[in-house]
Amino acid sequence: MSKINLSRLIFVNMGILGILSFFGCDFQRSKKTAPFVYEKFTIKKKLTKSSWYDVNTASRRKSARTKYNIYYNDEEVILPSNLEKSTGVSGIWKVYMVTDAPQPTLLVGSQSVYLLTEENDKMKIIPVHEQTSDFASLQWLDVEDGQPGEKWKLYASDDTESDHVLEGGDYIFVNERVVLRISDLSLFPFPRIEKENNGFHSKHVIGFSPDKSKIVFMARKYDGQTYQYAHIVHDYRTHDIYNVHFDRNETRLHEPFNMPRSWFMEFFEWIKSEDGSHRLQCKTFDTLPLWEGMMTSSTGYSISPVKPEMVAVFADFLNKHLDFGTDDSLTKDSHGQYEYSLNYKGYRLEVSYFDEDGTVYFSDHFTEKVSEELNALIKSIGDAFNAELRNGMYQEYFTAYKK
Repeated sequence: MSKINLSRLIFVNMGILGILSFFGCDFQRSKKTAPFVYEKFTIKKKLTKSSWYDVNTASRRKSARTKYNIYYNDEEVILPSNLEKSTGVSGIWKVYMVTDAPQPTLLVGSQSVYLLTEENDKMKIIPVHEQTSDFASLQWLDVEDGQPGEKWKLYASDDTESDHVLEGGDYIFVNERVVLRISDLSLFPFPRIEKENNGFHSKHVIGFSPDKSKIVFMARKYDGQTYQYAHIVHDYRTHDIYNVHFDRNETRLHEPFNMPRSWFMEFFEWIKSEDGSHRLQCKTFDTLPLWEGMMTSSTGYSISPVKPEMVAVFADFLNKHLDFGTDDSLTKDSHGQYEYSLNYKGYRLEVSYFDEDGTVYFSDHFTEKVSEELNALIKSIGDAFNAELRNGMYQEYFTAYKK
């Protein structure tokens, strides 16, 4: 074969590979990372990157995930087949060292979750909860001054920078189906509760009792006209359940499933009985606490329920509170009666009013790229306005939720 034909062949092959690379073929690259050792366990990681063509977006897509192999006394651990049942992504997705357990223990899983621990100098696999659908989730029940932390889900992802340590509390809620007590590795199965409690429904954990036996769920039900609210209190040991009903306006309930832990502690209390158990009840007030605004789950600060006139009040507050430079401005939008645009420190922000629930909403413009600096700016403004609300200012502009 001549040099010219050989060159043409190489060129054609490279072109074919390029086309295949862009349209439809998956390419994977793997990279081993340093293993880590925990007592008799050795966890080896391999970072795998893949690329494919997505016809829906007409673009190349990339992903990366860490694949795990676990060894005990240098012998590879084989987990039950339920680990991979219906997951679509094989292997172990997450590995955590449970450093506060009574003996060396790992919590591992994908959609199903297992404990790897020691018993009589042998490794033991304990199924915590096995499932064939939905992502697994973990949530500390007592990590924030004895109260629940945020729930997180287990995904197959890039764990290159993960420290692989599970610590912070003693009780952890696994897949919303099992309570795991770290101090002795006890498991308490937790049944679904949606069809109980007079139609109230929720899976949102808001509190944990001082005696560490009861989980509190924020719940509501719709009667066809209005919402009713209650906390479902579930004893995960005895499975006794009761509801604590409350009024949305009297408890200043802004976003039912996005309230801070401080709200729960402000409006509810645990009463200790003679037998040492605790029962939840609403606090009673001679005068109800003042209304405040709150940061939302997105980049924003909301004040509700309020009259439309609160928009101008908040805009006036911005004018007085912010240190405007020559390039900064606050202007009333011509297309909306209750809308303002704010240009401040290079950011574009908006003040809007939503009539349906009577909310003044202060947020970044949709064209802004979310950043920690922008979030901090919006939070600082919200905190400053809340300070004035706590001093009794502007309370006459608040109304009531329609429930």
